[in-house]
Amino acid sequence: MAKLTDSARTDLDETRRLLHMMLVVNRTKRFNLVGTVANAMLHHQRFADLSRDALLDLLVDQAEGAGYADWFTEQIDRLTAEIEASDALAAEDDTED
Repeated sequence: MAKLTDSARTDLDETRRLLHMMLVVNRTKRFNLVGTVANAMLHHQRFADLSRDALLDLLVDQAEGAGYADWFTEQIDRLTAEIEASDALAAEDDTED
């Protein structure tokens, strides 16, 4: 397979996001939100702790008001810590130059 151009990669990612939406379209009126978050979490953040189906179930439940705020807060905190650690490494690299 040939290396993807940025445009082709973006198109494939958007198609994948739409397909995630289609998986839940009959389960929630908020299928756009669920599909977008699922795509980001599964493919951009590579969440290994949940299968696609388990994540979609959790997202649909949350979109419908089930209340998994603690789990989402943990994910936000994890991502924030990752960003802050990366920023700290970048700052160290800048001071070494």
